[in-house]
Amino acid sequence: MNKQIIFILIFLMPYIGYAQSIQPIIHNKTYSGLSVPLKNFGKPERIIKGGENECSGGFFPNQYVYRDITLSDQGQVYSVIMNRNNGLVFYHKKIDVSMGKTKFLQLFKDLVWQSEEHPNVYYAESEEDSTTIITFIFKDERLIKYKISTNDC
Repeated sequence: MNKQIIFILIFLMPYIGYAQSIQPIIHNKTYSGLSVPLKNFGKPERIIKGGENECSGGFFPNQYVYRDITLSDQGQVYSVIMNRNNGLVFYHKKIDVSMGKTKFLQLFKDLVWQSEEHPNVYYAESEEDSTTIITFIFKDERLIKYKISTNDC
């Protein structure tokens, strides 16, 4: 019996330890993916109407804007303003409002690239999906916001 349990655990180990490379922390809750349940956030402060997506022939979803986050009407995370309740787990390392640009670049120098137009903006691809891009925005050496976008072209 013990050998069977050990075999099952060994078989499941890769799945148990697996986590998304981008895990938003919103209102002190860490989400395992880029979609979150809308019911957790109540009524948005405003709604930005989606429009036609010329690239894919579909439509961009509506965006629900809250005080410190923006979500799609399907719960996809678009942007998160960094504060004491919001953060990010990025490639298994926690990023919070106290992380400075220097420390960020030390930890992620091989994963991010700097914007050519804006020296305080950095980009990275998701480990799982090269079409998902995260944008890190710094001000006064502090991470103030991150945005997540998907290129469906």
